[in-house]
Amino acid sequence: MLAFEPQSAMEIRWGTDIVRLELRPIDEGTELTLLDTLDEHGKAARDGAGWHTCLDALERSLGGDADARDQMNGWKDVHEHYIETFGPEQPPSPAGGRAVTPVYNVTDWPVSAAS
Repeated sequence: MLAFEPQSAMEIRWGTDIVRLELRPIDEGTELTLLDTLDEHGKAARDGAGWHTCLDALERSLGGDADARDQMNGWKDVHEHYIETFGPEQPPSPAGGRAVTPVYNVTDWPVSAAS
């Protein structure tokens, strides 16, 4: 655990990446923000599609879908969009240094794997 703020945020190391989860109360309930600081830019499309699918499954599960986890292969349905957004997967940099990852507007991302 890299950081912890009770009832609002936690930050962990996920392999070589840093993942931060933030919670914020809103009128309709709670907003979850996931920030993944990638060690290598070449993983952006794959990891983006994976997190997209995980968050869709979480949403379905919270909505009462007992089989939400069974649809985790849905990342394949959104992967192409992430390749178009972030570029194709690339091998790690030979120097092992952190990649510079551009910031993208999340409003440009699909809302669910079904869209």
